Amino acid sequence: MTSYTYNDLGKVATGSTVYTGSAGAFTHTTTYTYDYKGRQLSATDYLGNVETTSYDDVKKTSRTSYNAIPESTTTYDN
Repeated sequence: MTSYTYNDLGKVATGSTVYTGSAGAFTHTTTYTYDYKGRQLSATDYLGNVETTSYDDVKKTSRTSYNAIPESTTTYDN
């Protein structure tokens, strides 16, 4: 079962999934942060791994990193 909480702007603040197995039930929760324009800045998983995203001036994703290690950089032609 997956459940969500939302921030004041209606964006997903947390997503939690409950898993049930022979060892019992456990929950994985991912927490999201956003900038003032509503663009996702980070997602932190249940292990504390953080994926961050930055944007250029025209709302395009310019960089994504995982645990502060750049994974991809996208450059756009004007």
